[in-house]
Amino acid sequence: SDHGIASEVLGALSVARAFFESDEDTKSKAAHPRKGFIPVDGCVNAVRPPHLHEKFSCGRLADSLVAGDPYYSGPSDEAALYFGDANQWPDEADAPGFRAAYEAAYRAFEGL
Repeated sequence: SDHGIASEVLGALSVARAFFESDEDTKSKAAHPRKGFIPVDGCVNAVRPPHLHEKFSCGRLADSLVAGDPYYSGPSDEAALYFGDANQWPDEADAPGFRAAYEAAYRAFEGL
């Protein structure tokens, strides 16, 4: 409990739970193989085999990328794999507060 993350940031968990409790059609609107909703068995890529769980995957937020840093934009396959796609967010109408809560939590965790 002494991690320095504000309780309202951790409230993002309830917003995420609401998204995952929504129906498959709603979640699939934000589907993407690397950056967004990934359904069960939907994560087949160069990094990992498919898994028996669904998840929401997000890369670094655009404002936290270091412009011109080859780690994020370089010619390597890893840079393209991890940072080459924009994050795919659910529509606000489908997941109220999801993006704002997720981004706030991401920034807080990144600052640790």
